Amino acid sequence: MNEPVLPAPPPATRRWLSALLALAVTVPLSMAPLLGNLEIPGFRALLSLFPRGLQDTALPLASLAMALVAVSVQFFSRDRFSGRKLTRAFIVLVAGLFLLLLVLAWRHNQTVVAMKVGPTGETASFVVAAQRSATCPCPAGSGDAECIQRLGLDGSRLPVCWDEREVRGNGFVLLLLYVLLMSGLGALVGLLVMTRTQPRPRARKPRGQ
Repeated sequence: MNEPVLPAPPPATRRWLSALLALAVTVPLSMAPLLGNLEIPGFRALLSLFPRGLQDTALPLASLAMALVAVSVQFFSRDRFSGRKLTRAFIVLVAGLFLLLLVLAWRHNQTVVAMKVGPTGETASFVVAAQRSATCPCPAGSGDAECIQRLGLDGSRLPVCWDEREVRGNGFVLLLLYVLLMSGLGALVGLLVMTRTQPRPRARKPRGQ
């Protein structure tokens, strides 16, 4: 039995589909090393600082954010902006990205516990709350890393010692900072590209010619 042949989409729909796949699929795939979805020897993506559970959520969110940035760059590249406006936007965006990076580093230091585990020295990290609960079986003088080891490095047992709602809130803040930082980096490169694609103003002819 012959398989049914689907009719080809109209020309406008084919262009839409091609653009959608190029911007929403090809762009994130091309950024796999930067986003941390593809390991390259000698390079560690920012995502490697996050616990494994957050990485599984951060990757699709960051991929979609990068696709949105790519669509925006493609759309606004047709417009003409003055060099002064692009320079001002570039400076503001760079300052904002540095601020986001500092906030992310601070939040990571305050809410993520990382440790070497196993014979290979693999890094395991967990999101915790500011204080341990009174029902936590870990000794009061023990550190967070030691307490997590006492719990068997089992993330599902963390609510025994740390408030689950606060832990989820800390994880959400880390995700938000990561997505904003990566999409801001994409927008920064987009501004750099737009400065090179802006049409140069035509030289005015002297009067009398």
